Amino acid sequence: MIMAILFFYIGMLSVYSFGMPNIPHRGEAMFFLDHVLMRGLLVPAYALLLFLVVDAVNQTVVLVDKSFPNEAKPDERVKWPSEISRFYSKQLMIEAEELNVWVSMRFVNELTEGIYRIIGYPLI
Repeated sequence: MIMAILFFYIGMLSVYSFGMPNIPHRGEAMFFLDHVLMRGLLVPAYALLLFLVVDAVNQTVVLVDKSFPNEAKPDERVKWPSEISRFYSKQLMIEAEELNVWVSMRFVNELTEGIYRIIGYPLI
């Protein structure tokens, strides 16, 4: 959030340093409305949304990388908590040791669904 605020203020500083662009408007009320909406609401909200989405995507990449075996050590399995393994073992009737990759795939599926909501819903 601090980066979004910093980004917004650097952008506003550069706009005011080089001069405001010509904004066509009819009357002072429309100029004021444009000023309040663009600089007070829409641009800061966009900057915040942009940084939140970038942060969410970066965190998702890290979690997905940690969910599967390391390429340098392919024999090492990712260990999920025993409660999760037991739950899916009972539900799917498969031994808990065989479920590590399946649980990883399920985790990635649910994680990316959540990330889609963060990225997709503001676009609707």
